[in-house]
Amino acid sequence: MARTKTITKRTKGKRGARPAIDKEKRRSKTFTFRIGGNIHKRVAEAASKSGRSVTEEIEHRLERSLLLTEVTELLEAARPVCWATSVQVGPLRGMRRAAGGMRRAAGLSLSPA
Repeated sequence: MARTKTITKRTKGKRGARPAIDKEKRRSKTFTFRIGGNIHKRVAEAASKSGRSVTEEIEHRLERSLLLTEVTELLEAARPVCWATSVQVGPLRGMRRAAGGMRRAAGLSLSPA
């Protein structure tokens, strides 16, 4: 009885690698870009100091930057309302009124003990 050798056609990817996950189902996405040597060095140093990998440091800083932008936009949108309130009520009177409301909400007495 002759032994026959089974030949399998190789598919894309490395031998023994896990199957590729559909791009839409991945939890993390790949973002490829170029970065200057000086910035790379600074990010690597910051990552080392914070105990994160370079990738984690970049993700952390991007998240902080985007959050800061969102907060700034919210504050800018609220500025006209805050300004209008302070003009109508008066700055000091408005602050006292707000402090009193916070005390009442916290259940604190308004009169000194």
